Amino acid sequence: MKRYLPSILTASLCVFGSFSAAFSEGFTADKSVPQQTASNKSMASQATSNQALLNQKASTKVDASNYFATQVIPKKNAEIDEGEGWMFYSYHNDETFGTSQSLAGMAVIKPGVEIHPPHEHSDEEFLLVTQGSGQWSVKGEVFKANTGDMLYAAPWDEHGVKNTGDVDLIFVVFKWHSKGIAVPTKSTLKSD
Repeated sequence: MKRYLPSILTASLCVFGSFSAAFSEGFTADKSVPQQTASNKSMASQATSNQALLNQKASTKVDASNYFATQVIPKKNAEIDEGEGWMFYSYHNDETFGTSQSLAGMAVIKPGVEIHPPHEHSDEEFLLVTQGSGQWSVKGEVFKANTGDMLYAAPWDEHGVKNTGDVDLIFVVFKWHSKGIAVPTKSTLKSD
């Protein structure tokens, strides 16, 4: 639906413009019979074109074989990256139906460790703590991170998590770039 929103809005504006023009200029002196004007014809033609384009896009078939299929990914199939005091399981690192790039994974972090210092990137990201406790770092501020807490990081917002508890901190992460939306550059989102 979001993909077609600009076309829907354009078609709606053209149709609304046609009615608006008819009411503002297209009536005879007795205001009872609408007159067809050149601007009405042009707007009506544009609305018809936009509706035809919208119908064409809506009826386009999607080849599902080009996309990541619905499936269960066992932990044993995840790619493992290991560092000092942490392990990262990458379950998926590629495109999906709605993303041009996405990452789905799980991190296990030993007490007193962070997988990396607070960082920023162009992806949107959710992190969910499933075990343990620690600290979130969000744009330079520190917050308590408990089991069940979730962090959303917008593109180019600095964020991170550190295990400050006594047991392993485990979090799952979903990071992506959406299809049809330009990958934001730091300069487009930050004015400082």
